[in-house]
Amino acid sequence: FGADGVEISVHEHPAPDHAGIQGHQYSNEAFEKLNSNLDRPISTLNCYHYIFSIVLGVSEPEYTQEELDKINADNQKGFTMNGKHYTIYEGTQLQRQLETKVRKLKDQQIVARAMGDEEIVGDCQRKITQYTQKYMELCKRSGLQPKKTRMTVSGYRRVKVS
Repeated sequence: FGADGVEISVHEHPAPDHAGIQGHQYSNEAFEKLNSNLDRPISTLNCYHYIFSIVLGVSEPEYTQEELDKINADNQKGFTMNGKHYTIYEGTQLQRQLETKVRKLKDQQIVARAMGDEEIVGDCQRKITQYTQKYMELCKRSGLQPKKTRMTVSGYRRVKVS
């Protein structure tokens, strides 16, 4: 249809390397140059952005500069936890780290239970509880939605520890 450019999609809580380029329009050549110089090219390495074709000078941007500025300001406003300021994007990264830690501990607890090592089972369960509480505190302070399904491990069952 005569598309000679692209627009980069927009989402809340963008990573710092994509915050300044999301929502903007580029000629195909300018985008290829930009994208080839990014450490994380658009649509790779957990990037949620995508591009869509446009006709430069005809296609109106989906977001105004004011809307883009508000998205970036809301992300930067962030939250404070344990005396440290985080952007909302950084909060999402902390969520992923905690989810991974909990899954690993659940795997370890399953193996320890199968081996009959109650000491390791208890240690894992205490850490699972601590990380889960930290996760919920992070969600509460940041306003991010908890995604407990990301901490699910098949075969895991909570055990009581003293």
